[in-house]
Amino acid sequence: MIAIQASSLSLSFGDTVILKDVTFAAQDGEHIGIVGTNGAGKTSLFRLLSGAYTPDSGTVSLQKGHT
Repeated sequence: MIAIQASSLSLSFGDTVILKDVTFAAQDGEHIGIVGTNGAGKTSLFRLLSGAYTPDSGTVSLQKGHT
């Protein structure tokens, strides 16, 4: 069962593109890592996944019952 799914997420601040068309899914019980250099968009991705940011486009789906 998919625990979290991101589909075609994009985020920009002004003219600066932070994330473009990010898509992934993680199964229940699966561990994944997000790696990248400073300024690559890791924190922005987590803020999108948590609902702290609203994406310019795309969706985030969480399995019911997960936090």
